[in-house]
Amino acid sequence: MCGIIGYIGFRNTSEVLLDGLKRLEYRGYDSAGIGVIGKKLQVFKEVGEVTELEKKIPTLKGYIGVGHCLHPETLVCTADGRLSRISELGDQKVLSINFNNKKLENGKNQKLMKHKSPEYLFKIKTSFSEFKATGEHRVFITEGEGIKEKKISDLTGDELIAVPRILLHHPSGSIKRFHNVPVERHYKLSPKLRKKLRELRIKNNLTRKEVEKKTGIPEKYLGRIERGERNSIEDQRLRKLENIYDDLKIRDNAELTYINPVFFPSKPTDELAQIIGYFIGDGFFHSNRCIRFKDARKEILDKYNKLFKIVFNLEGNIRKRKNYYVLDINSKYLVDWFRKNIPVLFRKTGEEEIPDFIFEVSKKQISHFLKGIYDAEGFVSLKARQVCITTTNKALMEKIQFLLLKLGILATFYIENRGKWSNTYRLHINDKKSLKIFKRCIGFTAKDKEEKLNEILKKSKNLNFRFTSFPYKMRYFYNNYLKQTGISYHHVGDSYCTDLKLEQILDKLGNNHQRIKNMIKQYLYSDIIWARFNIEKIKSDVEYVWDIEVEHNNNFIGNLVIQHNSRWATHGDVTKSNAHPHTDCKENIAVVHNGVIENFKQLKQKLEQKGHKFTSDTDTEVLAHLIEEKYDKKKQNLEDAVLSAVKKVKGSYAIVVACKDEPDKLVGARKESPLVIGVGDNENFIASDIPAFLKYTNRVIYLDDDEICTVTKNSIDVYDKNKKKITKEEKLINWDIKDAEKSGFPHFMLKEIYEQPDVIHQVLRGRISEVDRDITFNEDVENLLKNGVDSIHIVACGTSFYAGFVGKYIIEKLTDIPTSVDLSSEYRYFGYKNQSSLVIGITQSGETADTLG
Repeated sequence: MCGIIGYIGFRNTSEVLLDGLKRLEYRGYDSAGIGVIGKKLQVFKEVGEVTELEKKIPTLKGYIGVGHCLHPETLVCTADGRLSRISELGDQKVLSINFNNKKLENGKNQKLMKHKSPEYLFKIKTSFSEFKATGEHRVFITEGEGIKEKKISDLTGDELIAVPRILLHHPSGSIKRFHNVPVERHYKLSPKLRKKLRELRIKNNLTRKEVEKKTGIPEKYLGRIERGERNSIEDQRLRKLENIYDDLKIRDNAELTYINPVFFPSKPTDELAQIIGYFIGDGFFHSNRCIRFKDARKEILDKYNKLFKIVFNLEGNIRKRKNYYVLDINSKYLVDWFRKNIPVLFRKTGEEEIPDFIFEVSKKQISHFLKGIYDAEGFVSLKARQVCITTTNKALMEKIQFLLLKLGILATFYIENRGKWSNTYRLHINDKKSLKIFKRCIGFTAKDKEEKLNEILKKSKNLNFRFTSFPYKMRYFYNNYLKQTGISYHHVGDSYCTDLKLEQILDKLGNNHQRIKNMIKQYLYSDIIWARFNIEKIKSDVEYVWDIEVEHNNNFIGNLVIQHNSRWATHGDVTKSNAHPHTDCKENIAVVHNGVIENFKQLKQKLEQKGHKFTSDTDTEVLAHLIEEKYDKKKQNLEDAVLSAVKKVKGSYAIVVACKDEPDKLVGARKESPLVIGVGDNENFIASDIPAFLKYTNRVIYLDDDEICTVTKNSIDVYDKNKKKITKEEKLINWDIKDAEKSGFPHFMLKEIYEQPDVIHQVLRGRISEVDRDITFNEDVENLLKNGVDSIHIVACGTSFYAGFVGKYIIEKLTDIPTSVDLSSEYRYFGYKNQSSLVIGITQSGETADTLG
């Protein structure tokens, strides 16, 4: 149920709205929001009670509080296979996790916003990466009992945080096309063709000097051609002569020759990707006509010399120096080609960058690129049983880690602070799954490195203590799942299960207990792992932090951590995006709504086909876009646009609409949901119930079904559905605030009896997690339920006593635990003292308030 309050007048608007929302909070809010029009339309929303909203915005005149935000340097994984800073994300689609099947999904829409940074941020550092965020930002964690969500400010560091095991890769539909560069081409002229060239010049009455003036071809050069002192002419100069000589048709009869027989690829290939990777690690442009590589192993340079022959039809020279070998590829045109097509390769040492198109090529070409860079900078540590790569370029290392993850290779990230020297950044691949993928997809050209890789694979077990695939500790998993299977363990500790342990459990389960096996497999082969982290509170180093709303899955990958959707919660339907007010595409029109629009899916589909973008899953947002459609395209005023919109709606509604283009009015409409106008002096109100404004006025006008109203500071106009003006009677309310809160019922108890269906609905919402569909309670209740209760006693009085019998029926049916219902007045004499008994006390505040009042 939604509470509505609209105000137009002389008071502080946000204070009036917040006060009104508090008066209506008996309706059971799970989220709240307000919109204020000043110089612009400002909307702010919050999950939870109105007090949560009030904490963030003491007033909308000035500073708007910060919500779940990230540092602007956070790197977000986009749907097109790239990394983008969150501050530069624009409208790019992103990757996200579907927590139902634990798999990544591509191409989710997002909405980007920025806010003023608070004074302090938090830095979270895992073995794979680190990121900075506000304390309000939520992350997905486990404490050994499944997946949960937590604010960063509430983290202790004892939890594990969600990290992607792999990144989806969808190669771009458009293939990178390379441009050719001019190569010196010559036509060899026979004596007969040279003679013809001279005769055509004379026939056109031109001297060699005049030809030079017209074409720029030197007089002496042309003379040498005509006399046979040069046996060939450049293609470009021949074309210039063709432009001034009539009937010069010697090109087809001349022999075309290439002074430099270089070939240029038109698109990326496996071999070119490997050359680029090796160049970033060990190559440089020695001059404007030479590419040079250095390596201690001649076999490596032999390999890359062959690759240049395959790709460019060029062979270099390999020379031995004191402790290494040098490969020089000499070609001015080759250097020109790289400068034109891949200019990032000309960056200085320490500023190297991976070309953008590498992130969009096939996985096979990514593998070849990584092979090149690991041939240059990679090594194998037998002692640590890991494959490593080192560089002083942090951004480069982050992108190598990103590309590895596209292949499903997990690499931990380390920083070595070397004091006055530049920091060193290292990637370590050390889990068996990742090492196997590295060998299969990448490997080494050097035989000694490949032999070491084979050796550590033989010695590695499927053990890893830096992360786990399973968000349950062994003790919890055993007590809640495995115990029932009959599998016994001599020691069940509080450690997390390794992949090796999970595989052993699957073997023990055999063909039985399919549900538990499926659960294990879903996590074992999921796209998520759970990593340890450190947390540190730090001074903010930026003016703004950034906020994302992501559709459906409500999360995204930022700095290789699965980040909670910054503005949407994931419990039930309680989300900031679904909180009111809702706005149109241009954020020009704001709507609050109470009721149910039965045909909103059909309306939403039609509006989306017309180009409207939706940011929530609610039916209310349809109204904002319907009004926008009429307001913008038909040039109607706000009242006409609202009237046109509600005529398309099937269902119930009470709405209040504000528009920044018409800031001096509010428009309301009603059908089967209550809406009442509060009449003031130089101010007016619209609300779903009288308590919202009774503090300010006791004069009211009730709207009836199919009526619409326009409210300004000094006027109130009411119309029927045909926009015929109606005269409405103003009524005086004789209740005080306390009476008003009974909503017109003679007793609180009667009011609460009628509210029970809505209360049950509200209580259940937010208890069922979208993450894994588990029912969650607060920690005290969870602990209570785990302690082996053997009997339950419900204690209550009055109508609560009768409600207790309903509870008894449900509890016994679901749990088979004996349950009794006792009157509170008798329980003090006959209550049970058994420590294994659970006692549930029920009170009904309305009944108590009626008795005391």
